Amino acid sequence: LQDKNVRLGIAHALNIQKMIDLAMLGDAKQAHTISTGYRGYANLDLKARAFDIEKAVGHLEQAGWARIGADGIRVKNGQRLSIKLIYIHPSDKELIMILKEEAAKAGIELKPDTYDSNTVFKFVQDKKHEMVWHGWGAWTNLRGPTYYSVYHSDNAKIPNTNNLCNFADPEVDRLIETYRNSND
Repeated sequence: LQDKNVRLGIAHALNIQKMIDLAMLGDAKQAHTISTGYRGYANLDLKARAFDIEKAVGHLEQAGWARIGADGIRVKNGQRLSIKLIYIHPSDKELIMILKEEAAKAGIELKPDTYDSNTVFKFVQDKKHEMVWHGWGAWTNLRGPTYYSVYHSDNAKIPNTNNLCNFADPEVDRLIETYRNSND
């Protein structure tokens, strides 16, 4: 997962719309960013990566995951492209199974595993997860969304922070600090 092309391949292999259509009977919409729904904060031009098997395969092959094993899962240096996906609610199993089936079309094995909310929260806070199906409550205060705890480099690669993806980018840090220190 250190390779950006692997992460992009996974992103394009997740068929969120099929999951919404089948398991949720179309009664949901995909949020494209953490700020979706916050007027004045959301960049409506940003969109989540679309399900696209060709793009997924292209990214995975760029990352060296070109060989496909007998079971359809990609193999590189004797290791299967297998990712543990943890989730909390047993009721989400149907959603997760759709994602698993669709990701397999790109040669990715998602291995779902469910735990209670406290265990999942501890896993993600301690950065001991590979992939998590989890939704935070509103990251907002009276001024609007809060980005520092989720995206600032200060909170990446250390346990017990909300930067679950270990995101770190100096330019984004600068923007977060400007936003955080603004009165307007």
